[in-house]
Amino acid sequence: MSNRSKNYIRNSIWGILSTMASILLPFIVRTVLIYKMGIQYVGLNTLFATVLQVFSLAELGFGSALVVSMYGPVAENNTPLLCALLNFYKKVYRVIGCAIVVLGIILLPFISKLINGTYPNDINIYVLYLIYLLNTVSSYLLFAYKSSLLVAHQRNDIKNKIILICNFLQNAIQIVSLLIWGNYYAYIIWLPIATIVINLCTAVVTRKFYPLLKPSGTVPAEQIALIRKQVVALVWHKLGNTIIFSFDNIIISATLGLVTLGMYNNYYYIFNSVASIFSIVYDSIIPGIGNAMITESKESNYHRFLKFDILNKYLIGICASCLLVLYQPFILLWQGKSIMLDNMTVYLLVTLFIVWHLRRIIHTFKDAAGLWEIDRYRPIVEALVKLVLNIVLIRTMGINAVVLSTIIAMLLVGFPWDIKVFIKDYLNKASKQYYWQTLKCVIQYVAGLLIVYTVLKFLPHNTLWYFILKAVLCASLSAIIFATLYCKEKAFIEVVNLVVKHLKKRQKN
Repeated sequence: MSNRSKNYIRNSIWGILSTMASILLPFIVRTVLIYKMGIQYVGLNTLFATVLQVFSLAELGFGSALVVSMYGPVAENNTPLLCALLNFYKKVYRVIGCAIVVLGIILLPFISKLINGTYPNDINIYVLYLIYLLNTVSSYLLFAYKSSLLVAHQRNDIKNKIILICNFLQNAIQIVSLLIWGNYYAYIIWLPIATIVINLCTAVVTRKFYPLLKPSGTVPAEQIALIRKQVVALVWHKLGNTIIFSFDNIIISATLGLVTLGMYNNYYYIFNSVASIFSIVYDSIIPGIGNAMITESKESNYHRFLKFDILNKYLIGICASCLLVLYQPFILLWQGKSIMLDNMTVYLLVTLFIVWHLRRIIHTFKDAAGLWEIDRYRPIVEALVKLVLNIVLIRTMGINAVVLSTIIAMLLVGFPWDIKVFIKDYLNKASKQYYWQTLKCVIQYVAGLLIVYTVLKFLPHNTLWYFILKAVLCASLSAIIFATLYCKEKAFIEVVNLVVKHLKKRQKN
């Protein structure tokens, strides 16, 4: 097995473990928070986290551009250039951190305007906002730049181990704080503390693994010009993606209130938890793909893309089936009927999950190839379409407008644009063939989801054990159905053979 494949597997395994911990532990924390403090506090968490995500626009996509610029020097073992890039990254991140502090303080007097209705009486929203601001800027002002070394060297597993341990301790202390004191400040103060500890641990580990790589030297002018060119393109991507995924929560809070935002965020938490497992797989393969983009032909990369694409579609089918069947039963068992949204919200979220993740595999390869400049206007056009639809529809459709507007914007703008940029322009392949494959895939999804939903909808789910049984049956049935639907696809057969070969090799060892 090649080093690239080993890195894929190692990064994916540790990424999944870290992600599972980051899903389960915050879930317990969220549950305790709701039962001890109330749903409004979840709304506050969501709102301020979103506001600070918007401020992270100041990063301008610089981190992504720098990691891509490191792939070449890592492959060539060019230590002086890596040190210079690290030094450049450090200086820029310090400037970004200071910019976020200034922007954050400017917004401070207007925080109350982002909340429609009341908020908890025992909370000073300005103090709470400053705690979130501290959490955001601490990474930029400390050692976040050093994590780029781990990513560029395909050692995301080390990064994920650090996050896993620190998040476990953070969440455990937060749970104890809520149970003993029932005080929101005693709970939230551990957020910036954990971020600072993660940064310090990352600095120590990178110093141990890469002792020769220290911030020093000057990046050549042509290299800075290339990074600047990529950053200019990434500004549009960051701005567009922020509008698409972050402004929803601000709009909900400002128009529908913190309680509605908290209810929606419970659903989106489940959505995002499933999506985060995909993110780990995507993040784990980006460095290897970036390396392959440099060292291998476009034809070879196209075949690699097809394998990842079919595997992605298969996993989407299983996850979408589980979301469709288990969403409402899970919310009912977890929080009760009083904070459930209607079934239409679930159908829209499942549709969004499918559309979004069909795109994300293309995004993964695009990011690995650094195709930001030629794609720079797409996020803005997509975001503007979504924002207009959001504002127009939210008063009449409520929460559903938020999800529907995202789906429409992705289908009308995002997906076609992605296919043109990567499939047609970069890989020089016919986009019609990929459209046909995607349409065929959607038909298969509809058929598969209907079968799974029809078979399992009458099973009881009023107890935890019935729910677990239903979940196991749903995952198993959908895995079999979608394997049957894809069994004649050449790329799927190649992926299955690769997995079987790997398992046999491990058994021999």
